[in-house]
Amino acid sequence: MPQPPFIVIADDLTGAAELAATAHHHGLSATVLTRRLAPTSPADVWVFDTDSRLDSPDVAAAKIARLIPTLRALNPALIYKKTDSVLRGPVRAELEALANPLGLARALLVPANPRLDRTVRAGRYSVNGVPLHQTAFRKDPHHPATTDDACALLGSIGTLPVQSRSAKQLLPARGIVIGDASNEADLDTWAAFSRESSTLLAGASEFFAALLRQRGCIPAANRPDAARPPGPTLILSGTTHPDAEVFRRTCCQAVARPAEHPIDIAAWAGELRLRLVQQGLALAYFDGPRSTDPRLPPALRATLAGVATQLIAARVFTHLIVEGGSTAAAVTQALDWSELRLHHAWSSGVASLRPISAPLFTLTLKPGSYPWPAALAPLSA
Repeated sequence: MPQPPFIVIADDLTGAAELAATAHHHGLSATVLTRRLAPTSPADVWVFDTDSRLDSPDVAAAKIARLIPTLRALNPALIYKKTDSVLRGPVRAELEALANPLGLARALLVPANPRLDRTVRAGRYSVNGVPLHQTAFRKDPHHPATTDDACALLGSIGTLPVQSRSAKQLLPARGIVIGDASNEADLDTWAAFSRESSTLLAGASEFFAALLRQRGCIPAANRPDAARPPGPTLILSGTTHPDAEVFRRTCCQAVARPAEHPIDIAAWAGELRLRLVQQGLALAYFDGPRSTDPRLPPALRATLAGVATQLIAARVFTHLIVEGGSTAAAVTQALDWSELRLHHAWSSGVASLRPISAPLFTLTLKPGSYPWPAALAPLSA
């Protein structure tokens, strides 16, 4: 156990779980905290979810500011700002809100995940070799990618200058530096800068893994995959990523509703309950085109949270899978699950946690843009 602990600040719950899983893979215990400013149980790594991916820059910065006293009190050995790997959300505002009160003049941001073929070369972001703004991320309803210029993705509003650098170039003394990375060696080179106390470290899961390796945390050898959690499984798919449609269409226990509001939560929960009792599996998602009304997404997330609340009260499932970070935040808030311990890492980005207040339940979180792990694939049969 590192003394003192490592701290990660993530902007959504699936990202928080992803980094908790990364810590677990490197032999560290990890706990995810939502809406809680201080942990109640020991862990090697504490991951705070600010649920700020969809917030305005000012609101996101205010959430970071509320964490600063906790960070100072815990005196961690490492503070890592987890960002979306394709730089969605108020990334620049959050980096500045964290760096400034900590007296850090520079932030090193390495968002690439080379194992997923998400790379940055010469400041340009690509996914599977395709420029970011030509991929499915161009259709993101909240943060559509309009460019592959990594610096431009951070926007033009901020006090720290934004620049891109390769791993062979010197870093400026001040500003936000977006580091090129197309392989693990690049990540390890950037990790060598992590001992510099004047630099805030930020990025996606693979850079965090490089930082752990640099600090002597050894990745575990490939282990046999755990069995799926026992008992009926409820899947709530709130993601808007196009790739999610493939899984939804192949799951024979899916019960969809039009993407509109209001929805009869009790009736929907009743249909799902019948599937859970008879088949041990049910999938809830929204079908069809969505309105551009900004009030609709939070209403839909609240609807899925309401479904989860009714079904957990009926005691008809023990394994809950949530696809989509904002949906996961709404559901855990409705269920009052604010402290969750990492239980199992299935694959990159997909992890299972157990609420400390409800340890008989397993919560599996999956980012909408990540593939389903093979061990969970039978759920779509």
